[in-house]
Amino acid sequence: MSLLNLPDRTIVKVNDAFTKTFGYSHDELVMKPFHDADFFIDMELHQATLAKLQKEGRIFNHELRMRTKTGSNLNVLLSAELVRFHDQDNVLLAMIDVTDRKEAETNLRISEERNALTLNATGEGIWDWDVVSGIVRHNNRWCEMIGLDISHMEHPIQFLLSTFIKQTSKRS
Repeated sequence: MSLLNLPDRTIVKVNDAFTKTFGYSHDELVMKPFHDADFFIDMELHQATLAKLQKEGRIFNHELRMRTKTGSNLNVLLSAELVRFHDQDNVLLAMIDVTDRKEAETNLRISEERNALTLNATGEGIWDWDVVSGIVRHNNRWCEMIGLDISHMEHPIQFLLSTFIKQTSKRS
């Protein structure tokens, strides 16, 4: 969390989490211009974010890419609000480092893409039953294998059971 003086854009206060996240000491930041720290990777997005903040007075969970003192890139969710402090306009900033979450999301997306490619290449049919919700999900191949239209790729388990019962009774 940090507090910036809006007219001159100097850093008024920072908390320990801010200094730890960005790798600066308290003395390297306080009373220094915010842009001196070279936090922003995309200056156009930074300027647009600042313009939106000044227009609306607050922003919540705005995603930005920022830079640490060592040059590492971070993905952050920024929330900010214009506040009066010592009779001056200031910006109260709170940021959450979501870099690990974004990396996990990217890795999951890549894994899902690889899984889809593998399933398509092998022609395997799969299904998944979410026991808590009672919903069953299939891929296209599974629908083909059991004779379901692909419009039934997601449905309650009861639908699947009744389909199997109907198919079994037709064979008898």
